Amino acid sequence: MMVANEKRMSLEKTKPDPAYQIIYHLRTYTDRVRCRRDTSSSRREQVEKIQMELQEAHENLSTLDTPGSANALLIVAWLQDCCRKNSINTLHNKFDDVIAFLKLIGHRPIEDALRETRRDALYPPQRDPAKLGRYFSTLRSLYQFVSRTQRWQDLPDGLKYRTSQQLTEERVLTLRTLVNLMRKIRQATISIPQHPYTEIPVADYLVAMVLICSFSALRISEVLRLSLGDIWVTDRLTVTVLRKRGKQITTEIPRDLTPVWVLNFLREFWDWRYRELDGNLGGRLLVGALFSSEKNPGGADDGRAYYRLKAFFERIDFADGFHIMRRYFANQARLRGVPLLQIINILGHSTTTTAPRSYIQVFPILQYMQLRSWVEGQARLIFPDVLEIRNLARVLGISREGAFRMIQRAKTSGGISHRGGRSAPICLPDVIQVIAHTISMIITVPES
Repeated sequence: MMVANEKRMSLEKTKPDPAYQIIYHLRTYTDRVRCRRDTSSSRREQVEKIQMELQEAHENLSTLDTPGSANALLIVAWLQDCCRKNSINTLHNKFDDVIAFLKLIGHRPIEDALRETRRDALYPPQRDPAKLGRYFSTLRSLYQFVSRTQRWQDLPDGLKYRTSQQLTEERVLTLRTLVNLMRKIRQATISIPQHPYTEIPVADYLVAMVLICSFSALRISEVLRLSLGDIWVTDRLTVTVLRKRGKQITTEIPRDLTPVWVLNFLREFWDWRYRELDGNLGGRLLVGALFSSEKNPGGADDGRAYYRLKAFFERIDFADGFHIMRRYFANQARLRGVPLLQIINILGHSTTTTAPRSYIQVFPILQYMQLRSWVEGQARLIFPDVLEIRNLARVLGISREGAFRMIQRAKTSGGISHRGGRSAPICLPDVIQVIAHTISMIITVPES
């Protein structure tokens, strides 16, 4: 009898709290809505579905009396607030983060757990270190909702975590690394036998795929589905692709974003493939080894081709993923002065925040180039002893908020002793230190 009671008690300890199970169900439901977004008519309908599910979860939690029901009710109320101002992908990420946090704290009250001063006590050891910044951003949002505070200085020390977004060569694909990648492709494909369906070498197919990904901003899944009539190479690159939600979009890449040698290679590749297909524009652009299956040698195997290609690129020490090629396009376009909104349209993003936050990493370089040209042009200028921040912003060609943040970053590093807010003047030596500190933050400038 005692053994049976011990087993029952151990099962009760390992069994998840019913209130937390509702949160897990909400996460699964949001994931299903997110996966079915191609068939949904609008984002509003997706959000309404999730809001209805959250409301139902709130009603169910109100009837529960378990140790975790108070935490679950608080999280559902916070998610209802987030649902009004966040995208589906952001909600999906917040669910992942908050579930990891719940598993960490158990049944402790959320506000008490978030007031933990030690940062490592808030971070689950199983989480990916690369997602540390996003995880703490979610916890800060939850704490601000719970405590009704908005100021950074009012946050507990354990939540004051920010990742430094310094630009390094490893995080940005450069033209040199792109050329080296194509060289590795040709060396690694020597041992791959020629596919019987096509006379084009395997290396040329892979190089064409890399160039299309890097200079048309297409996703790898979209490139694998391209037919011969979906891409045109003249004095510029034009692609027609089926985007999310079934929208077919034709994009003409600006002429100065595609080097001449890339256009020449893609034009020759397209002509060669056109002759093989006897002018059939509906035929697949990329076939053969790594692209086609044995059952359909003349077509494409989109389901497994991605994994075969991923394994091949990992073998040649390119484990950054195909998405870095889209980032390469976005960064090069911004460096060449293409408007941000046009880049977002070419990338096919539904929001205006994804590209500047996750793709475009050359804003410090643009600032560096702007500062350098300003310094070179002001060599003979006589500066006043004291300069207001708005005037500093005007001569630098940036916003007053941008100039103030430059000063704050230099102040944090201990380079200057500026005191005051956005309207306080700054002395000339501090101006020089601010510019020097901003330039020193630039590690490398990607090659064109």
